[in-house]
This record gives sequence, C-alpha cells and structure tokens, in this order.
Amino acid sequence: MRTNPGEVRERVLSDHAVLRTMIRELRRRAQKGDSAALRSLFTDLLGALGAHLSLEDDLLVPTLAAIDPSLADLVEGEHAAQRAWIRRMLATIADARSDGERLLAELLEFTEDLERDMNVEEAAVIDAEELPDDPFGFELPR
Repeated sequence: MRTNPGEVRERVLSDHAVLRTMIRELRRRAQKGDSAALRSLFTDLLGALGAHLSLEDDLLVPTLAAIDPSLADLVEGEHAAQRAWIRRMLATIADARSDGERLLAELLEFTEDLERDMNVEEAAVIDAEELPDDPFGFELPR
C-alpha cells in the first residue's frame, strides 16, 4: 500500500504531538525534582523518539526522496544526530553515579533541542507545500 505525502505528513505530525506531550510531562516532573520518575519518563521518551525516527525512515524519507532528494538527505542527517543523542542520554541515565542535577540539566537541554528540531522539520520539510495532500501534486524524478 502506498501512502500519499499528505498522509505521511499527518502521521509525522501526530507523532510529534505525542513527543511534545511526553516532553511537557517530563518538564512538569522536573519541577517537582522527582529524579526516579525522570529517569523512567526520560527512558520512555527516548524509546518513543527511536520509534518515531524509524517511522520517519520508513515513510518520510522515501516520500521526500521522490519529491526532493536534498530534503531526504537533510532528514537522514538529523536522524543520525538524534540517534547519537539517544545513545548518549541512555548512557547518562544508566550511569548510577549520575546525579539528579546533571540528569536534569541534560534532560532540559535534550528536550529543548528535540523541540527545536521538530519545529524546524515541520516548517522546512513536512509542511503542506513540501508534502501536498494530493499524491499527484508533485513531479517524480525522471
């Protein structure tokens, strides 16, 4: 089954909404200083982000490659950086010696970077102009 660009856009935006909800909950818990809950919620966020990247690899990247290969390359580069973030953050969480303040600082930096990346992706890559609802609204490369 082929998915049209508009459907891909909606799937990605739906995933972004879930990630933003998780980020809000993390920030709420961070204000309460609950480091045990933060470790668990942060691990959940990293898992959700990994699944989201796989979804984009499967749906968004091939769709973009048919429309504008440079956009597909941009997304693939961002995914590589985000997977490196995930590995780094999982190591921080797993380090029993990492203190709550360090974890909190890295968490806040990570979530700010993630939100910024989603905003950029939405504005530059998955807007309605780049991914039209009409699957025939763009020309495939010849």
